[in-house]
Amino acid sequence: MLLDIPREILQDPAQALELEWLDSNALGGWASSSVLGCNTRTYHGILVAAVIPPTDRKVMLSRLDESILINAESISLATRDFGDILYPQGFNFLTSFQQACFPCWEFQVGKHRIKKSLLCHQNSNSVCIRYELVAGESSLPISFEPFIAARDYHSSQHFDASINQAYDFTKQTLILSPKSNLPNIQIIGPWEKYSHSPSWHYRFFYREEANRGLADREDLLCIGKLECLLSKESPLTIVVSSDSISGNSPAQRYEDELQKREAISVRVKTLSSCTKAQTLLEPLLLAAEQFIVQRGQGKTILAGYHWFTDWGRDTLIAIRGLCIATGKLSEAQAIFQVFCDSVQDGLVPNRFVEAGESAEYNTVDASLWLFVAAYEFYEAGGDKVFVRQVLLPTLTKIFEAYSKGTRFQIKEDNDGLISAGNPQIQLTWMDAKIGDWVVTPRHGKAVEINALWFNALNILGILAEFCDKTSLAKLAREKALQTQSAFNNTFWNDTAGCLYDIVRADFSDPSIRPNQIFAVGLPFPILSPEKSRSIIKVVREHLLTPRGLRTLSPLDPCYRSHYSGSPYERDSAYHQGTVWPWLLGAYMDALLSCDPKNGRIEARQILDNMCSHLYEAGLGTISEIFDGDSPHKPKGSIAQAWSVSELLRLCLRMLV
Repeated sequence: MLLDIPREILQDPAQALELEWLDSNALGGWASSSVLGCNTRTYHGILVAAVIPPTDRKVMLSRLDESILINAESISLATRDFGDILYPQGFNFLTSFQQACFPCWEFQVGKHRIKKSLLCHQNSNSVCIRYELVAGESSLPISFEPFIAARDYHSSQHFDASINQAYDFTKQTLILSPKSNLPNIQIIGPWEKYSHSPSWHYRFFYREEANRGLADREDLLCIGKLECLLSKESPLTIVVSSDSISGNSPAQRYEDELQKREAISVRVKTLSSCTKAQTLLEPLLLAAEQFIVQRGQGKTILAGYHWFTDWGRDTLIAIRGLCIATGKLSEAQAIFQVFCDSVQDGLVPNRFVEAGESAEYNTVDASLWLFVAAYEFYEAGGDKVFVRQVLLPTLTKIFEAYSKGTRFQIKEDNDGLISAGNPQIQLTWMDAKIGDWVVTPRHGKAVEINALWFNALNILGILAEFCDKTSLAKLAREKALQTQSAFNNTFWNDTAGCLYDIVRADFSDPSIRPNQIFAVGLPFPILSPEKSRSIIKVVREHLLTPRGLRTLSPLDPCYRSHYSGSPYERDSAYHQGTVWPWLLGAYMDALLSCDPKNGRIEARQILDNMCSHLYEAGLGTISEIFDGDSPHKPKGSIAQAWSVSELLRLCLRMLV
């Protein structure tokens, strides 16, 4: 499916600067900006390299601004934002932006029409940019100004006299070495001339950072000007890279990458053969390709773009839609291997952090999501030897650790339910904490954790039986029955007709939150059909929106309708009403489980409602969160793995 932004939007910066494109390189790096090519985030850049994949990400080249020469007049196609002014205003010449497997632009300057396309080279910190002169004179002089950032992707740069301005220009390759601790930048093309004229450009404005209450200004070093000729006879192809590349020409590298994208497109069209689902399914299948990246010799899933690394919880939820439902079982196995190898004391890492830092293990649910993902891998025909030799032994270790007790006060209580944490620690997915203030304290027995524990026990029983571990299978089934009984006695709130969110010895939290939907939407429902239908009704009435489920009922005095402002203001709203689209997966699973016929009708409407979001924020993908109140404006990261995964998984389920 081709996403096409109309010219009237491109000519309106107020709208166009809110639309972002992203192309990633399977290492954790990317190229990204607004559709105008005007950076609105510190995370935007032509070349953002993952120096130690998928981490240690550096914005190497922030911009590569183009100008064409017509009748001795230099006309810039670039757009830069300085807060009070956009200058130059190349967007005035922009007539088209399209995105399918990669982003494309068209510019019209008088009778001259220029097409531009961009492709990140997979498994390389390199980007290919192609220009075609499709109308006008037979050739035009074209020049490029590289703007160096050479910084960590979380930071911004200000005038820095220590940046090395030396260069090497030979064999149509400009090589820059801005900092000794960073790789070089190579800009390769059919250059006729390079003019070295380093100059600092000050106070670029990043409006999305301003919206997030963060540092929103940056200074960039323009190192000089590269010049060549753009002709109708053959496209002009440029490669920008922080890798040591040699061999194939820029044109051949572009063609090689184009063939890979075309193969992906063919595969996507084959999977999305159902016309009714095609509007959402095709873009989601393409978006899914962005998240599976390299970690060492294995694979992992980035939680989101632009600022997330790989998180255990997010990965083991997202793997269900990104890999297992789409038939990418070898990729799923490689990801499982990375996380199984990293288990400590029965805990899957909460997140892998930046290079040189140790993984963090402060999560109670990531390990339990491994059971669900492993079960779906097994059911989908995953490698049974891998199930026997890797997955079941890992799941058994987790089961034993949770039963006996492990870090962070995670332990099976005498009633068979899991209790975890203390007032100072957040271990569930609702983990916002500001200083010493835990925004949503969920220590004790959390409803979704115990629904997951019940599922884990059932899954352990099935996989143990398959692997001829009869005594383990029997023990798991016995514990599952005990857990189910205790869950129904402990969590059911008869007054509200739904489940308590958290239960502690002296407290049962009646807040209406979406966590209870997992008691209905996981593979092994823990409640009676009557109670399940009642929960769906409550969730639908209080939490369902066209963009996902709210994290708190609007009737609750703690409800926050908008996610905006400073980091403090945003964190305080993160789980107090903010809408999360990934929760639609469990909600639609619950619908289809309790009432397949009517559930399909409602699920179809939910999926149809999400189609318009493909033209908001991150084009062709699904945002992390949305405001709780209408019009539910997208917020957070522009592309979130579990948002894409859960909607993709449900799209594919609707095809059956």
